[in-house]
Amino acid sequence: MTVNVSSEKPSPSTLGDVIELLRLCANANESVFPLWLSVDDDTGTPMAIPKKFADTLEQQLGEGDDAAKTAAIEKVQKFGTALGRSMAFLLSIQTENDWNYFGGAKLNDRRRVKH
Repeated sequence: MTVNVSSEKPSPSTLGDVIELLRLCANANESVFPLWLSVDDDTGTPMAIPKKFADTLEQQLGEGDDAAKTAAIEKVQKFGTALGRSMAFLLSIQTENDWNYFGGAKLNDRRRVKH
């Protein structure tokens, strides 16, 4: 088995990484965004949401054909990358940035948009 390791440094994490994670979370969580952003796995956090669809992924890996297995693995990898990059960004935010997240909204719910 050959493993390719890139010597390139990854690009810095950005707010776009957090937005991607939130989109993935909502898509995996019946269109509901995480209640809060946290690095623990309490209910309502981005780390807890994969548990909701883990059974489906496990079933795809156990019963699916090669294409279904590949798709399941890619989905897990994409989510893991988004989670890691977004957490790196969130941990880099300074207290003086006064950044807040108000979770629990539904994807495409216009009533939660601030004007």
